[in-house]
Amino acid sequence: MISTNYNPSVLTTQRNLNLASFSLNTALERMSTGYKVNCAADDAAGMCVSSSLNIKIRGLSQAQKNLADGISLIQTADGSLSNMSDILNRLRDLAVQGANGVYDSSSLNAMQSEADSLTAQLNQVKDGTIFNGLSVFDGSATPPPNGSNGSGGAVSGDFINSVTRLSEDEAIAQGYTLIKTADDLNNIRNNLSGKYILMNDIDLSSYANWDPIGDFASNTGFTGTLDGNGYVVKNLTINRPTEDGVGLFALIGDANTMSGGEVINLGLENVDIEGNMATGGLAGTSAGNITNCYIQGNIKGNGGYTGGLVGYLVNGSVYKSSSTANITGNGTYTGGLIGMNASGKILNSYATGFVVGNAEGTGGLVGNNYGGTISYSYATGLIQGTTEVGGLVGQNMAGAKLENSIWDTQTTGQNAAYGFDDGLSTFNNNNGLTTSQMKDPTNWTGWDDTIWDFSSYPPKLKGQSNSQSDDNSQNAIRLQIGEDEKSTSCIYLETYFSLDGFSVDFSTSESCASAIDDIDELLSKINEKRADFGAVLNRLSSIADSQVTAIENFTGAKSTIMDADIANESADFVKNQILQQTSSALLAQSQNLHASIVLSLIG
Repeated sequence: MISTNYNPSVLTTQRNLNLASFSLNTALERMSTGYKVNCAADDAAGMCVSSSLNIKIRGLSQAQKNLADGISLIQTADGSLSNMSDILNRLRDLAVQGANGVYDSSSLNAMQSEADSLTAQLNQVKDGTIFNGLSVFDGSATPPPNGSNGSGGAVSGDFINSVTRLSEDEAIAQGYTLIKTADDLNNIRNNLSGKYILMNDIDLSSYANWDPIGDFASNTGFTGTLDGNGYVVKNLTINRPTEDGVGLFALIGDANTMSGGEVINLGLENVDIEGNMATGGLAGTSAGNITNCYIQGNIKGNGGYTGGLVGYLVNGSVYKSSSTANITGNGTYTGGLIGMNASGKILNSYATGFVVGNAEGTGGLVGNNYGGTISYSYATGLIQGTTEVGGLVGQNMAGAKLENSIWDTQTTGQNAAYGFDDGLSTFNNNNGLTTSQMKDPTNWTGWDDTIWDFSSYPPKLKGQSNSQSDDNSQNAIRLQIGEDEKSTSCIYLETYFSLDGFSVDFSTSESCASAIDDIDELLSKINEKRADFGAVLNRLSSIADSQVTAIENFTGAKSTIMDADIANESADFVKNQILQQTSSALLAQSQNLHASIVLSLIG
């Protein structure tokens, strides 16, 4: 049918002309912007994925700058420590010279004058180490999240409120041996099956490197009873990085029967402990019962099984006890309270310390819960680990039980209760809560309010305070090394360093000889701090390399989605340009042809 109103060839040509024009404009837009996705309509899913990738790329790019700042900070601190070492080496030369008894008082006075000047310079270097307005060594940095700075713990004045103290006469009548001094506590090792009780706080500052009570190597443990009587053991220092079974006790209990031994009503404050395998504040290993005890300070284990209270708990129990200590484990199984719980029981206890595990199995409470039971306990400290990391437990194995326990998902940085489970464990009513949820007493339903005080956050055991001390050595600088808020995206760098009132006396040859040891001790301390900085520096360098690779991969993925193929777009542009011109010419011819046919029929 030939019609004056309907010309199908014209409409078809017009439709194709519009398509060619639209495609031509699309090709022009893509070539001019370089992107094939210029709006959500181009590729809605691709736009969404690309936006997520772009966020990661930008975050990682800023993290790279943060890493550079962190590296600069460490290099600044290390450079100052190097200068301090040079000063100390000169002081040591003077001390060795003065120890030779051939100098008169005038010569020794000259040496003392130089030594005083060098000591003043030593303090000036330390105090004058500033980075971006931050005094690096004075501990004025930002502490880790709530409860994770390890400086908290029970204050003895509050602790005694939960303990009915025995008088000396009452203790003697009940068969106790009284402990009044550090030497009395040390003498426990002479009778490991005795019954002991503290009569006042014990300061162990006089023991520069405490020898753990008992013998881990020969499986000789403390099988008696130690009643802290509501008192505190302070300033426990142990530096045995290659020794196994490290703590106030090497071993509590009988290693053969896996039982015996009891420690109750005892606080440990300001501990500084480093051991190898099985390292804890109270005990390296325990098969006994620990009740109403707490610990605060710093603990480091190099060979596995590192915990705040006990490194390795086997068949024993921990009840109404806590740790606010900073924990660093360089071997397997690191926990805020217990490193390895082998068939032991943990009830009504908590850990709020900063936990760093550099091998498998890291948990806020326990590194490896092997057939053990954990009930009505919680964790709130920041947790950083490599693999198998959980808010409560790193690993659950061999029929372990984890029940009615809680962790703070925000402060721990962990969303899961455990990092690994072998499928044989029992889980019941464990809750990961936000900080605001943990502050709500209704979320602690079923917990014994005769034991727990929910009036503060985090909850405390009645009679044991969660207050934080003013120990600046627990402060750390937060280094944001990732693109998000996860615990794996930040590390804490402890930069605090103290000279502990260092001074030297060169008045006699004997005092010069004595100064040599003091200088060597401080040099060793500086070398250890430099080694720590070096380890972190290597870690940051490794992270920087990983981030470069990640940014490259994310950018490549984004390019695949977003970037236009200019060769293809150029070909499309030429093709659609030809189609547009052809369609325009054909449109004109179709109109003329149709018009001539209609007019010829009419004429």
